[in-house]
Amino acid sequence: MFCIDLRPSRKGISASQFRNNVPVSTVYQTLYRTVDVAGYVQVDTNRYSAPERLVGKEVEVHKLWDRVEVFFKNQKVADHPRLIDKRETRITAKGHHPPFNRQRAHEGPCNEEKALRGQQEWLDQFVEELKRRSTGRGVMPMRRLLDLKVLSGPIPRRHLPKPLSKPSGMGFMIWPAWSR
Repeated sequence: MFCIDLRPSRKGISASQFRNNVPVSTVYQTLYRTVDVAGYVQVDTNRYSAPERLVGKEVEVHKLWDRVEVFFKNQKVADHPRLIDKRETRITAKGHHPPFNRQRAHEGPCNEEKALRGQQEWLDQFVEELKRRSTGRGVMPMRRLLDLKVLSGPIPRRHLPKPLSKPSGMGFMIWPAWSR
């Protein structure tokens, strides 16, 4: 459905039109879309962002010749330039989708490491070596070690791998199956 907006607008009006009170009309197509799980509405072949709080809600979309406006309960919630010459493209307005705080979650030692460290010097060395030999931050092996500690009380040193001889100054350890 195409609509004509007869509300007076001061954008793009020449001085003579404004003085003569000539109404300036805006032609747009009204579409009704549901905001998808990712926080976008589909118009033609492109996707335009909507605020994340509207995921799953139906919004009214006005497709103008040069832009796309998204309305929710008669309030404009998004305004994007229309992508006419592109296909399968997403456009995201600033503030619609908050960034992931993944970096902040991995700062500093994990809870398992905090629980294991500071009790005995040899255990601290073992945790450090476990972290060095593990992929990522070594959370899973430390979690297994912590489970062993919880089940059996204080970890006796005899349950941990013994260092081998140190050829060329490198310390090698035999790793038990639970640390992999």
